[in-house]
Amino acid sequence: MSIDPASAAGGPGSGAVHRDVTNTGTLSDTFTLDVTVPGGWSYELSRNGTAVSSVNLQPLAFNSAELLLTVTPPLARRRAVTR
Repeated sequence: MSIDPASAAGGPGSGAVHRDVTNTGTLSDTFTLDVTVPGGWSYELSRNGTAVSSVNLQPLAFNSAELLLTVTPPLARRRAVTR
């Protein structure tokens, strides 16, 4: 499996991050996805507008999926940034 881009930086006012997940193997596989964010923060990982925690990818053709990662800071943090 590969994830492109491998990392991304964000901060106040930055939008969601797109990630392409690709099955680089020769067999169909299901990939369980885990995102770690700081305490109090939340995230949603979605594919085609639907929240996902795993993706099933075929080898060769149709071997990748575009995912959208949206990370939200805690409300107190958002207030501090906007003041």
